[in-house]
Amino acid sequence: FDGQSGGLIAAVLRPGRRPFGEENAMIMRRVLKRIRHHFPDTHILVRGDGHFSGPELMGLIDSMSNVDFIFGFACNPKLLAMAEPTRLRAIDRWVA
Repeated sequence: FDGQSGGLIAAVLRPGRRPFGEENAMIMRRVLKRIRHHFPDTHILVRGDGHFSGPELMGLIDSMSNVDFIFGFACNPKLLAMAEPTRLRAIDRWVA
């Protein structure tokens, strides 16, 4: 869906299982090429849940100019430790 208008960009009829990285990359390659065709100078930000955070899709997006991504990751001890200083700064700012 388009982040500003809420309009549908693409729909894919597929099995109810979690998509594989190659499948996500295949779908997004097609969508991003079509968006880029119509909006050649627009910066594109792809946001997705953790199941999008595979190396295939991240590699595809990294290889494209003027396209970035933000994907969720499942919580784990390493990420929690990395985020802790930022979390504590946010608490300090909120309380102050």
